[in-house]
Amino acid sequence: MSDIFTNTENALKLVFGAGTLATNVYTGISAETLLPPYVVCSCNRADEHPPYSNNYNTEVEIFVVSAADDGLGAHQTRVGAVRSIMGSGTIAADLTSYGTDYHAFGAHTLRLSPTVFDADERLWSTTLGLSIYSCAKDIS
Repeated sequence: MSDIFTNTENALKLVFGAGTLATNVYTGISAETLLPPYVVCSCNRADEHPPYSNNYNTEVEIFVVSAADDGLGAHQTRVGAVRSIMGSGTIAADLTSYGTDYHAFGAHTLRLSPTVFDADERLWSTTLGLSIYSCAKDIS
């Protein structure tokens, strides 16, 4: 059985990694030590719709993190690159082409949050939300 959470995160990692982010892209909760700048794609909800269809409305949080020394401008450029990929008219097709056992029917931006500065960790961070309607199998 395919895992919609893992398949969604892996497809996003590949789509963002193929872009011009110039940063590391990770999935879900990682045991790795993450050194900024980085992007984390975390699928945190999947509701099957309609029931027993293997089609899911998923919600993904995308965390964009930059070191304070990179500057706010560099962080905002990174966030802009992520938002550009999220808002492209081809995001569903891109996810489908990069995914394994995965097909995205559609996707749209779910939420945008303001950039936050963590003075203790010396990090800029922005959280974005993406909603994807997909299934955990290749139907092409």
